[in-house]
Amino acid sequence: VMAEPQNESVERPLARAKVLLAEDDEQVRRPLARSLSGAGYEVITAKDGGEAQRLLADHAFDVIVSDIAMPELDGIQLLRAIRERDADVPVVLVTGVPDVASAMQAVKLGALIYLPKPIDLEEMKRLMARAVRLRRIARLKQEALALVSEGGLGVSDRLGLEASFD
Repeated sequence: VMAEPQNESVERPLARAKVLLAEDDEQVRRPLARSLSGAGYEVITAKDGGEAQRLLADHAFDVIVSDIAMPELDGIQLLRAIRERDADVPVVLVTGVPDVASAMQAVKLGALIYLPKPIDLEEMKRLMARAVRLRRIARLKQEALALVSEGGLGVSDRLGLEASFD
């Protein structure tokens, strides 16, 4: 029995990936959360950066989507706090007022992408699928490197494994 070919342009998450959505504008937050939930993601929302930071302390996320201009803690400050805890989690920053300074900060802090509003929901779904794949690869890399370290393989083996993942 042959399996049917799958359309790779619209991928569904293999398992329910957990997404943190930090957005202070309810008219953006609700439809985006509904769209991502409908695509199979477990979406937890935060109405500002401070709430998002508190959620990060209690939950592990596969992807984080954050507005830049938010009360209490803006998206760049939130990204900085995220990177102190996790260097690999994909972070998508969105903004209604794109500017060079915040874009440069986002790149410097390792944001996956910097998106201007309005958000195209289909593009966001494709981006989430890519981000989840990147997160899973990063986790596998960490697990593989931990196994290599415990197994006592040589430095060249470890470097080769890192190069393969990169």
